[in-house]
Amino acid sequence: MSGGAPSPYAARALVDVYDRLALPLQFAAPARDLVAALGLTPGARVLDVGTGTGAAATPAAAAVGPSGLVIGMDGSLEMLRRLRGKQVGRPVGGRVPALPFRAAQFDAVAATFVLSHLHDYGRGLLEMVRVLKPRGRFGATGWGATPTAVSAVWAEVIGRDADLDGLKRAFQEIVPWEEPFSQEAGFRSALAAAGLTRVQVWRREYLTSMPTRDYLTVKQHSVEGTLVREQLGAARWDALCDRLAEAFHDQFGPTVSYVRDAWLGIGTKP
Repeated sequence: MSGGAPSPYAARALVDVYDRLALPLQFAAPARDLVAALGLTPGARVLDVGTGTGAAATPAAAAVGPSGLVIGMDGSLEMLRRLRGKQVGRPVGGRVPALPFRAAQFDAVAATFVLSHLHDYGRGLLEMVRVLKPRGRFGATGWGATPTAVSAVWAEVIGRDADLDGLKRAFQEIVPWEEPFSQEAGFRSALAAAGLTRVQVWRREYLTSMPTRDYLTVKQHSVEGTLVREQLGAARWDALCDRLAEAFHDQFGPTVSYVRDAWLGIGTKP
């Protein structure tokens, strides 16, 4: 994805699979928990940064009601097109940093699984705090580092064909801060450094069950899957997908179930 290549989040196929499978099965539950922790009230103004297709914007809109406002901001026009079709909040194009809003505009700002993607997350957090009203609340989520059986099988199979070191470098160009935000200390220190007070960080576990074919569809259309496909080329990628299907059905049968952990962090602007 370096050298001016387009972001994978702009690809229609990735966005379709994300919205149809990954959002309801993997992202919706942490987003609902974060929105609940923000304590939104009717009439509140909320900014959802990196909104995607509305995992957090949807429960936020329900919480603030018709008298409130939820703005869903994202850099992917394809993500925003899907969000607009759901008639949830107000979609706005934009990237962190340099948010296109005046200071002290929002009662709450949410960033679900976003901070690890920001190349300068320090500046990004300062911008998100800037647009908060005094005593407004910021909340973020990030995946934890606990390994799962499904991720182990995936890594084992692709490791037979792909250059794993090259994949790691390419992935870090897109998600440069996955490691710090997979740990409590990284989350807590980043929120405190942005000037937030009453910082709370806690860990949740989420049980996911889905048909094996759907899990593989999600993985194959994820950022990691996109990078593997680009590295291998079409013919080798198709052969790899066949081996993945065989390995996963041998190991897990028709349904995969696994527990994935996530960190939720909340802070208040003084």
